[in-house]
Amino acid sequence: MFDIDGMDQASFAKSRIGGKFDEAFSFMKSSCQASNAADWKVRTLWKRILFARNCIPHQLIKAEEMGGEVGVQESLF
Repeated sequence: MFDIDGMDQASFAKSRIGGKFDEAFSFMKSSCQASNAADWKVRTLWKRILFARNCIPHQLIKAEEMGGEVGVQESLF
């Protein structure tokens, strides 16, 4: 389970002070790729705590698309 509360640096940084979205997302992507390559039975979840600043519908849709592209199986809000 990955707790990445945003879909870009601007939305992520407001919740994760000093955090870097690209690093967090890259780690999630690498984890998905490694588990798929090794044929591990790992279910990857992208959990987001929703605030007014990061629950705009187009952001949620974009985040779903981004997660699907890297192999995330489920998103939790």
